[in-house]
Amino acid sequence: MLKRLAVLAMAIGAMAAFGMPASATANWKHHNTEIQQNVQIGLTGQVKFSTGLGEGECQFTAQAKFFPGQTTGALETFVPHPTDSTTNCKGYGGYAPCQTHNLSPQVPNWTIHTGSSGGTAVILITTQPLTATPTGAFCPGKHILFTAGTIVATPNQANTFSSLALSGTLLTHKQTNNGVVDTENVTMSGLLNVVAPNANTYSI
Repeated sequence: MLKRLAVLAMAIGAMAAFGMPASATANWKHHNTEIQQNVQIGLTGQVKFSTGLGEGECQFTAQAKFFPGQTTGALETFVPHPTDSTTNCKGYGGYAPCQTHNLSPQVPNWTIHTGSSGGTAVILITTQPLTATPTGAFCPGKHILFTAGTIVATPNQANTFSSLALSGTLLTHKQTNNGVVDTENVTMSGLLNVVAPNANTYSI
């Protein structure tokens, strides 16, 4: 027991010597100082939805809010931009003939919170269900439901990040043109950039 206490004391002393806290918080920070009030930042970038048949890609803008003294926040908006899903979403492969309409919800208020993935500080996004209506003579589906799930947003650096790389999968139910409903895991990827003047300002 005494030996274990001695080892623990040495470890704490080593962390103090290198300026490392024994227990670090993951609250939202402005540079290295915890925020004292709600903070809103804008995000924009391309998000890709990959399936076994092909891919869809949309330009999105989003508004995130961080809460002081907490590890949680909200993704208040997540919408196709600068106009709408029809003009800002494109299909590739089997989805090349498709146009996307009515991507919703437009104001999701998804929950976000700080976390860790493989030892890296990340932001975890808990989504609500999403729906989309693809159209086109040779489009393989006519209604898609993305069920609720979790997407990982990895900052380009934990301290004052300027972008977030998205990764994860969402279970989808796709109604095909012949009325059959197919179930498939869709892989999400993409890069959201922090809109000026907040790039390289906030950290986790």
